Amino acid sequence: MKATYATVKSDAEYQKRKTVDSHLAKQPPAAKRARADENARERTSALIEELLERETRQLGGNQQPPPPQQAGPTDFSGLFPKLAGGAAQAGLALQPQRAARTFEDLASQRPTRQVLGSLLPESDYLPAPLPVLHSDATSHAGAAAAVGSRDRQLAPSEAAPLDWSLKTTVRFTSPLPFTIAEEAAFLSSSDSVQAQRAFSSSEGVPSLSMQQRYLAALHSWQFPANPWHGPTTGAAKLRAPPPEVLQRRLDWQTAFASLYDTLRCGACDAFYYISPEGTKKPFAAFFGAAGVGGRPRIHALLTRSTSGLRALLGGGMALGFAAPLLPSEADRRAAALDQAAVPMDGSQSLLVFEGAVRVHGLFDFLLNDSFTSHGEDCDVPVLQSPSQFAHAALSASQPRLLGVSDSNQPGQAQHRLELRGAALPPWVLDRLAAVLLVTQSGDFSMACDTHQLTLALNWCPSSTSNDGQPAAAALGGCGGRQGSRRPALTGFGGMDGASDALQPLTEYEARQRGCWDAEEARRWRSVAPGLSCNVLRELLCEAGVFTGKLSAKSAERIVV
Repeated sequence: MKATYATVKSDAEYQKRKTVDSHLAKQPPAAKRARADENARERTSALIEELLERETRQLGGNQQPPPPQQAGPTDFSGLFPKLAGGAAQAGLALQPQRAARTFEDLASQRPTRQVLGSLLPESDYLPAPLPVLHSDATSHAGAAAAVGSRDRQLAPSEAAPLDWSLKTTVRFTSPLPFTIAEEAAFLSSSDSVQAQRAFSSSEGVPSLSMQQRYLAALHSWQFPANPWHGPTTGAAKLRAPPPEVLQRRLDWQTAFASLYDTLRCGACDAFYYISPEGTKKPFAAFFGAAGVGGRPRIHALLTRSTSGLRALLGGGMALGFAAPLLPSEADRRAAALDQAAVPMDGSQSLLVFEGAVRVHGLFDFLLNDSFTSHGEDCDVPVLQSPSQFAHAALSASQPRLLGVSDSNQPGQAQHRLELRGAALPPWVLDRLAAVLLVTQSGDFSMACDTHQLTLALNWCPSSTSNDGQPAAAALGGCGGRQGSRRPALTGFGGMDGASDALQPLTEYEARQRGCWDAEEARRWRSVAPGLSCNVLRELLCEAGVFTGKLSAKSAERIVV
C-alpha cells in the first residue's frame, strides 16, 4: 500500500503520521500469506506420515512396497495382483495390518470371499435328529377324520348334485375360455326373445341353441322386481302407511297367494320366501311339492326361528311342526343344559312343516302376519320361483367375465366367469352347470358363497326315525319339539301327494311343474348322499364327472 505524505506543521503530528505509515508497511502481502499456508500444509502432511510409519513399525515391521501396477486400457486388472492358490493367501498373511486404511491398500490387498464350507468345522454341524415318535392306529384315524371334516366331499356322479340353499356369489373357472358368454351377448333380439319365451312356457327348450339355453338358464321369476333397500320412508312415523306402501303390500299378498296355489295344483315344484332387508329377526322359508328334495309329502322349511316364534306357532296357532336339529327337552335335561347354552336361533333352529294342513297354516301366518313380524318400516318379502305367478317379474342374473387368472406355469391359467346377486336360486346354477358341461368339454369348477339364512334347507328325513317308524309318519304325527295335538291329515282332497311322490314324471308333467325336462325333475326329487344339513362350497367337473366339496358351515344337530 502506497503512503501519501502531506505537509506537517508540528512534531507531534509528524510522530503520529510516522507510526501509522510503519504499521501499513509491516502488513504482509497476499503472496506471503499463500506461501505461509502451503508451508503449514506440508508440515501437517509430514506429521501424519510420521505417525503412520510409527504405527506400522509397532504392528509388525516396515511395509513392503506395492507391486507395480499394469492396468489395461479399459479394465482394472492392475488393481488386484493375480496370485495363484496358496501364494495369494500367503502373500496376504505376510502383509502388515495397518490400523489406518488408505487408498494405497487397494493395490496391495484383495478382499477375500469365504464360503460357508470353510467357515464350518469338518464335523457335522447339524444337531442330532429328533427321535421318530411311533404313533398308534388311533392317532392316525383321528388325523384322517380331522382332515375329512375339514374337506368333506360327495361321491362322484355324472350329474351335478342339487343344492337347495341360495347363493350370493358364484365363480366358474375353466382352462377353456367362456366363449358361450360372449356369443350369447351378441345374439339378435329375436333369438333373445325366443329364449325368454321358452323359459316362460318351458316349451321348446330342447330345440334352442346352446347360446339361447345359456340365456334361458339365467332367468327366474321374482316379486318384487326391485326390492327396497332399507326402511320405507315415513311408514314408521305415520299412523297409517302411505298409499304406495299399502298397494305394494296388497300386490305382494296377491302374488304370494297365487304362488301358493300353483304349488298346490301341481304347476310349481318349489319356491322361496326371503325376509326383507332391515328386519331385526330375518328368516327364510322354502315351500316344496311332494317328492322334492327327497321329502315324500308337501312340505315347508322355516329357518332361523326364534323361541317366541316357535311358541306362537306351536301354542297360539296350534300348528304342528318338527325341529329335527334342536335337542329335545329330555336331552337338554339329561345334559343339564340351560336355555342360553344352546344356540336356539341359529341354523339349528330349523322348523319342518309336513303335510297340507301344516303347510297351509304356515302360509296363512306368513300371508297375514309378515308385515307385523318383520316391522312396519320394512319392505315386502322376496318371492322366487321357477314358475310364473301373479305380479311376478322375469329377472335374469348378469354374469361377468373376469378374464384370465395369473399363473407362472404354462397351461395353468384359468378363465373366470362370475355371478353375483342377493339370492341366486338353485335352478339357475343347475341349468348353467348343464350348459357349461357341454361348452367347456366337461372341464370346469364352481366356487360359491351361501346365503346365511339358507344353510339348513338341504335337510332330508332319514329312512326311519328313532322309534323305527318311517320318517314321514314320525313328522306327520307329532310336532317335534313344539307341536300340536292334531292327528296327521292328508287334507285338501289328496293334494298331499305322498302316494305320487315316488312316481317318475313324464316330459309334459315336468314342464308343467317348471322343469325343463323329465331328467331335471328327477334330479329335483333325488337326494345327494352326504348333503343333508350341509351346503356346497365347490363343485368340480373333470371329464364330465362331478365332485362336490362341502362347506365348513353346517346345520347338523347339536351333540349334547
